[in-house]
Amino acid sequence: TAPPTKLRDGFHLIPTTPIHYDIDLTSKCNFQDITYQTSTSDRCARLAFNRPDVLHAFRPNTINELRRALEMASDDVRVSVILLSSELNEARTPAFC
Repeated sequence: TAPPTKLRDGFHLIPTTPIHYDIDLTSKCNFQDITYQTSTSDRCARLAFNRPDVLHAFRPNTINELRRALEMASDDVRVSVILLSSELNEARTPAFC
């Protein structure tokens, strides 16, 4: 196999600037266990688990909200990438991301 190079695997295509999320759909969709934000300039959606006090443990509501958000993001023509992450609480150790 060829040794890794700087231009291999497309890493040179990844922007080094932070993603600016300009649309927050969390409250519009009445999400409680996740947050849903979109960046129209970077064409991505960020779905983040938002239960830091229980280390982002899933419950049926979390799964239902995540399923709904994934469907919405996949149907949105402005979204090319979906990122899964978590909201952090400085007082607790992050359990996801």
